[in-house]
Amino acid sequence: MIEINFTEKKKTDVSIYLIIAIALVVSLGIGFFFYAYQSIMESKSETLLAEKTTNDRTLEDLNHYLVTDQQIKTLEKQIEQLRTNVFPTTFILQDTKASLPNENSTLLSFNFKKTEGITMELQLESYQHIAEFSRALTNKAYIEQLQLDEVIRSGENYVATFSFKLVEDSLPEEVDMK
Repeated sequence: MIEINFTEKKKTDVSIYLIIAIALVVSLGIGFFFYAYQSIMESKSETLLAEKTTNDRTLEDLNHYLVTDQQIKTLEKQIEQLRTNVFPTTFILQDTKASLPNENSTLLSFNFKKTEGITMELQLESYQHIAEFSRALTNKAYIEQLQLDEVIRSGENYVATFSFKLVEDSLPEEVDMK
């Protein structure tokens, strides 16, 4: 037999559920995309920070090298200036000591100033030794304006102060003025 149903069955509208499902899938896809993008960006950020740290160290080393290199160049220039301005004080000191009248004579001080010349204090035994030393210096071609500035009695000895100027052109050739 045939049954006819006159009551209307309600049909459920599936389109709304379908739209919600699609929206949910799209939202999950977008969420996954942003999560993956954030992970990639964090990884790149860590890599860039590590690279920046390495670059900072390299830059610091390079700056230290440049500063050191500049200091070396400055010191080399200063050494060169000193070499050109050096006076032969070692030669003069040794030659002066060799001119002392005897082994009991002592050189107490030796001061050299380029503009004022040389001043030295000696301890000698007698006036005769003072005169001998003065004659020995007078006979040296590189000494001019020799003066006996002061003589003081110190116990049994005398302390004599001499001053003189140098004649650079008359220094022996082996003494390099520049």
